[in-house]
Amino acid sequence: MNDRNSVAECHFLDVGQGTSNVILLGDRRGIVIDCGVSGRVPLQLLRRYVDQVVALIVSHNDRDHHGGAAAIIAAYPNAIDRVYFLQDRPVERIRLYAVVRRALEEGSLDTPPVRLERDDTPRVLFSDPTKGLSVELFFPTFQDNLDAQDAVQPNETSAVLVLFCGKRKLVYPGDASIGDWRRIRDRLNGPITADIVGVPHHGGNITERQQRGESAAEYEARVQQDLRWLYAEAVRCKFAVVSVGTSNPYGHPKRAVVSALTASGACVVCTQITRQCHDDLEQLRPGVRRPDYPSQSRGGRDLTSGGRSRNVACAGTVISEVGPESVIIHRFDDHQHGVDGLMTSAIGHPLCR
Repeated sequence: MNDRNSVAECHFLDVGQGTSNVILLGDRRGIVIDCGVSGRVPLQLLRRYVDQVVALIVSHNDRDHHGGAAAIIAAYPNAIDRVYFLQDRPVERIRLYAVVRRALEEGSLDTPPVRLERDDTPRVLFSDPTKGLSVELFFPTFQDNLDAQDAVQPNETSAVLVLFCGKRKLVYPGDASIGDWRRIRDRLNGPITADIVGVPHHGGNITERQQRGESAAEYEARVQQDLRWLYAEAVRCKFAVVSVGTSNPYGHPKRAVVSALTASGACVVCTQITRQCHDDLEQLRPGVRRPDYPSQSRGGRDLTSGGRSRNVACAGTVISEVGPESVIIHRFDDHQHGVDGLMTSAIGHPLCR
């Protein structure tokens, strides 16, 4: 951490199509929120700066969020204070449960896991009063969790976490759906106003599925209305970080998501770039900006089995220094100049512009 007023360094890691966030607290302590598909990238950062993981938090049990947890638990025997995760599906389908149970039986994990559920008020998962810093769980409650399981919709109970530091807030939403945000908004009786928001579901669709009898045009109008509401009425931010993979087959980030964010006044920053923003990604490699270490993005040619480019950086890993009065994103101006430069090319068409 370079800014003497900063008390934490928050990394939105470039893990490709997945999510992993690491909060460096100083004194070789850290918090992990989601772990990507594999633990390779988060472990590169953790091994360099962290001896004690004070909290390992998995927002929900999809592989692109929990996949790397097993590697992190194995790499930090008796050095993880707490593991938090959801019961968002039948226990036999929660791989992390088996990993944690085995670690407890082997003695490499000292405390049993804690279920991510809040009560009438947000639940504090970590607090350092000397630094004025805390991480709090805003969603789900026990009832939210049961409702999502009953509907067989695991993303309907994805955890939403907020890091507080003085006047500053960072939001980590996992894959929270529009229904989740409506419940959060109702409980708070107002929006969350944050400096940085991790965009839920990698910039993908978070609206309920198209209903029987609803035309494609009606559904698209509903999606756009939901997104405008989300970023105006439920969560407002200065910066929106999309953790997305170059070669993802889902069309992430969706144009409607980026449009709603930019219309709200947020500056959108993606970890990797996709064909939605540039026609020849190999020409652009290593990326809009040469990525900071560690990063899944590659400097050399990297193709899928189908011949598509993958792991081309946009911002790469997004690093922010957080203090009680300010949030500073490393090399932000460099990245914005790079995105602006795409506009001068006939094959560059960034969604965020």
